[in-house]
Amino acid sequence: MSYKTSFYGRINISPPLPYDKFKDSPHHPDRYQEGQGLALSFVTTETEQDTPLGKLTVIEAVAVIVAWQEPIRAYNIVQELHEIVTGPGAGHEFTGEMLCEGPEFGDYWKLAVVGGIAQRVLPQIHWPDGTIDHSRYADRDDNYPKGVVPPADGHHRRAALRALR
Repeated sequence: MSYKTSFYGRINISPPLPYDKFKDSPHHPDRYQEGQGLALSFVTTETEQDTPLGKLTVIEAVAVIVAWQEPIRAYNIVQELHEIVTGPGAGHEFTGEMLCEGPEFGDYWKLAVVGGIAQRVLPQIHWPDGTIDHSRYADRDDNYPKGVVPPADGHHRRAALRALR
């Protein structure tokens, strides 16, 4: 048996990506094909504008979602989102989050973009005595994209959680 995760929610893009920035992307919803090993797809909107030459259809990417309704194996989803943020999404703001739920009880985390970096944000337990326990997975390498080194002082977790509130 393998590890599958369910994803809920979306990450919005502001301002929306113009068509020329994502038209050749493998995350384009019209080009997305099963078997490519990718989990994420753009959500697009189409609006019509009147021009002297006729109607013009403007296509923009307004969000990123997981392309599948059912639970999936998404081992590289943090890296995949980071490639969207730093590639076609460079210069745009990504807000919102995806709630991610694994097969085991209590296996919850969020996928978000904090400070321009895609991150796996893990929950914390705040005890009545004021102490805080971090997830046992807090120091895993796949919480950040390849090549991104988290701060050694642990403040990255608190900053990420504050950004999501």
